[in-house]
Amino acid sequence: MSSNGPEEAITTAMLGQLVELGGDRLARHRLARSEANRAVVDAAIEALFIRGITRARFAEASAAQAQSRLSRTLRALADTILAATREQVVAGDRSPIDQTRAEILLAEARTEVDKADAEQGAAYARLAAVWGATPDFEAVAPLPTPKPIPPLDSLLAALPQSASMAVWEVEAERRAANLRLEQARRIPDITLTAGYRRFTETGDGALVGRLNLPIPLFNRNQGGVDAARFRLLAVEADQAAAVSEMRAVLAERYAAITSAYTEAEALRIEVIPRATEVTERIEEGYRAGRFSLLDLLDAQRTLTAASARYQEALARYYITAADIEQLTSRPLEPIE
Repeated sequence: MSSNGPEEAITTAMLGQLVELGGDRLARHRLARSEANRAVVDAAIEALFIRGITRARFAEASAAQAQSRLSRTLRALADTILAATREQVVAGDRSPIDQTRAEILLAEARTEVDKADAEQGAAYARLAAVWGATPDFEAVAPLPTPKPIPPLDSLLAALPQSASMAVWEVEAERRAANLRLEQARRIPDITLTAGYRRFTETGDGALVGRLNLPIPLFNRNQGGVDAARFRLLAVEADQAAAVSEMRAVLAERYAAITSAYTEAEALRIEVIPRATEVTERIEEGYRAGRFSLLDLLDAQRTLTAASARYQEALARYYITAADIEQLTSRPLEPIE
């Protein structure tokens, strides 16, 4: 409302309405929808990332737990060996040096238990940190026996349907919507104003109207349009580079998981059973006096090293599986 004149002889009330001529509203709606789609895809990628981190840390925790249990088994075995060696020394069947070696073996086994327990606790803490808590569990499930890996071609074929590729589709949609918005801004909007004017002295009234139309002589938003068009054209090259990078990473991860699977299976099927059998026979022979303590120690170290390598291979297998699942956005080998 406004008044004119020294004695407010005229009073005017006006209402205005902006009229968008270039399709700004529709362009903004499309841009908002594309940005919402991008947010959905980003959320899916974040969920895959968290899932992958959880699976990887679970694998680490399970492997550390297995190593801790193995170290405790070796400590119990060292206790048994020391007790048997002491009896044989008293009976004159063993040298006191063998008893000293057995005592050293037990001390080393206890040290390995402490080290393995510390690593297990740290792995539990890293796993619980994924959901922002402290470890409130005493154990995790063991890692299952790995299964054969699907062919690399089938994994590569899954990449176009992955969330990492979907992000480029919605990004292209978002940039196209932004280009349409910048193009719409080249056409100026008009403002229609209507009101009522009253002459106080005479009591007369009249309807009044106004049309505001900017004339874009120097600003047709050409810079904004050119920048938006360039970003739209660049998305295709960016997507091609991302696809190439993802294929290379997937091939690298596939080689790593294949190596881990091959090693784990060889250790599980051949090495560990044979090493276990040899250790058991030498342990029986040692108690009977047929083998030396050095023979028993060598057999134990071989079995321990093979068991540790198996757990490491299992952990690598499942950690790499989590990476591949994150790339392809589909399950590879679920851990229950």
